[in-house]
Amino acid sequence: MDDKEKVQSFGDMVAGVDRLTMPWRRAFWLSNILRAIIVALLISYAYLVPAEMTQEQDLSTQHQSQSYIDGATSGG
Repeated sequence: MDDKEKVQSFGDMVAGVDRLTMPWRRAFWLSNILRAIIVALLISYAYLVPAEMTQEQDLSTQHQSQSYIDGATSGG
């Protein structure tokens, strides 16, 4: 086997390995993208301020109160 055949044989092996590993590389990138999206959603959810609503009623003084604290989801 001369040098030209050795180079051709090596090139064929590289091409074969590339074809064999292509589905695994695609799955690797897809799983990394999905993980990044999930982590970004969890981080954004952790920093959102929830909206809170409270109601109070005192029957002895006939007093009622309501309060509403709007969260970060409305841009506040």
